[in-house]
Amino acid sequence: MKISSSEVCVIAGMRKTGKTMLAKFLADQMRRKDIDVYVFDPCAEYDGYNRYIPKSAFDIRELDQVCKEIWQKGNTFFVIDEAEAYIKEKGFLPPYVSLIILRGRHRAIGLCVITRRIALLNKNVFALADHLFLFKFFAPNDLRYLGEFLDKETLEQVPKLPSYHYIYYHEGKSQIFKPIPI
Repeated sequence: MKISSSEVCVIAGMRKTGKTMLAKFLADQMRRKDIDVYVFDPCAEYDGYNRYIPKSAFDIRELDQVCKEIWQKGNTFFVIDEAEAYIKEKGFLPPYVSLIILRGRHRAIGLCVITRRIALLNKNVFALADHLFLFKFFAPNDLRYLGEFLDKETLEQVPKLPSYHYIYYHEGKSQIFKPIPI
């Protein structure tokens, strides 16, 4: 798989399935290409990366302020962890969050969004994703939503995936990877 620094990636799955490990792998791939990586890190899991740890829980204004700085800078691979808590399915998206999601590629801003609940994530993020990495899910709402994109055979594999295995979906095609290539 080849990921451009200005593309959108979504990493989704249950707790302890390997999402953060894969996000760090992708971030390291970008750093090897001399692309700046910046992480919005609510759980303080990204030691060694340029990052922002929110001071208050689930405050979209903090994310918007970080997005404003990323927007002004440009040329960055921006990782947002715990995204469903900030970029909610039915929530208001402030201006700079929206700009990065909708037009980030025009400023060479890539986006990597990590979520535990794909059904709770703002649909624009998912719909604009160039690359989708799906770890194990079994919540009916999440599987129903994924069923709109995945063929039946692939969708049936999602709840059966072992930890650290994922389905990679790109350009209408899916492939199962095991384990995370680190």
